[in-house]
Amino acid sequence: MPLHQSYSPSLVVLSVLIASAASYTALTLAGRVTQARGRDRLAWLAGGSFAMGLGIWSMHFVGMLAFHLPVPIAYRLATVLLSIVPAVAASTLALFLASRARVGLAALALGALCMGPAIAGMHYIGMAALKCPGGPPLGLSRGHRVGRRGRRRFFRRPHPGLPAPER
Repeated sequence: MPLHQSYSPSLVVLSVLIASAASYTALTLAGRVTQARGRDRLAWLAGGSFAMGLGIWSMHFVGMLAFHLPVPIAYRLATVLLSIVPAVAASTLALFLASRARVGLAALALGALCMGPAIAGMHYIGMAALKCPGGPPLGLSRGHRVGRRGRRRFFRRPHPGLPAPER
């Protein structure tokens, strides 16, 4: 049974304004990072990374809040806060690369190749925070199963019911 869905136009506009302000701030701070040296450079890099990462994250979640369904929706706070990490981490790398004295095509490609998956990771972690009746959407639950399997393999944790891998 399909659910009726709608968007709040004012929250969509707010999301776009947040993204624009975060982009402007990050680009302005990239110039300051380039000019600074030593500890000042690290401070500008940290500030710019948080501004850009939190801007990306805020735009995403305001956009999510703009989406309305006829069921109660809530989010797990710890998981929502965890979703900030990939956005800030990717922003740190992107700002570091963009603030170098010479920025070549390889640096831009590396930044893009890191930023895309980080934003996708932020999105999926944020969606994992979703609490709604009936559980997460089918695609999300499949994504969680795939993610759990990958995490188990990465950390060499056996699947419940299977013997531990030999070392």
